[in-house]
Amino acid sequence: MSSPLAFIVNTTLVGLVTLPALVLAVFLFRRTSGSRREPSRKWVTHTKVAFVLYLLTNVLSLIITGVNASSDSYYFTHHDPTYLAILSLSNISIPIGHVGSAAVFLALFYLARAFSLLRTDETSRRYRIGRQWALGAFIWVCLAGLTVMCLSISIYAERYANTGYNNSQDYYEGLSNRSTAASSIDLALFATHVLCAIGTMVYIARARKKVLGTPLQKASNLMLACGILWLLRNVWSLLYTILWGFMFGFAFEFVYSWGFIFDIILNSWMTFVIFVLLYVLATTDKYAMSQPQGQEQRPKNMDEEAL
Repeated sequence: MSSPLAFIVNTTLVGLVTLPALVLAVFLFRRTSGSRREPSRKWVTHTKVAFVLYLLTNVLSLIITGVNASSDSYYFTHHDPTYLAILSLSNISIPIGHVGSAAVFLALFYLARAFSLLRTDETSRRYRIGRQWALGAFIWVCLAGLTVMCLSISIYAERYANTGYNNSQDYYEGLSNRSTAASSIDLALFATHVLCAIGTMVYIARARKKVLGTPLQKASNLMLACGILWLLRNVWSLLYTILWGFMFGFAFEFVYSWGFIFDIILNSWMTFVIFVLLYVLATTDKYAMSQPQGQEQRPKNMDEEAL
């Protein structure tokens, strides 16, 4: 598959999922309110944040692939302004994508917490520990994502500033070291998402046991589906990152031909399916999750519910 055709297919696939996602996000914001003050509705707030970051990532991807498809980008040089603009947008999308993934993790974490609130006293200690780990993971993702972006931008900025007279060994070693550091941190971020997804699955399974045989059982099935899809999505993203960053020969043939199609479907489209399920849980009355639960118990210490 030639490069222009690959960009066109990429733009089409991302565009097909971005438009309905935008419509769904508008409905989600219009049909949900008061989520921030209700412990059982915090997951809706994090879902909204994740939705916005997801849309922003897709819009940046559409701009990047659209420019590539409409220009002779395959032959750009390091000093081409268009090339630098594309790279800048690509680097900016790195922390946005990672923080968006962390927001989905928090949405699923607090969704499981909403089920656990039915028996708060038995899970409060475990919840405090889990919340601390979740907050730590979120902070790590934010800081590491910004670090990867800064390292990547510094590489291309130095290449752009190079006039051809600074081609010493130290120059190339510096670029190589920063590139390796950025790739390694990025890989660690994807591994973090996998670990968070595994932890979320454990929490979801435990929370689901508490509502079996109750009106919330159907909602818990959707929650379980979200957790499984999120775990599969993150496992794929980790494998794709390894193929892209550390197996260059295989990546060239696979990624530029068909790999990006699988990545869009298993990454962007699967994430959209998760958002659809979360939207259903947040807005459909029959799942008993569209309104705060009347039988939930308030924590004795409200600080336990602060992020």
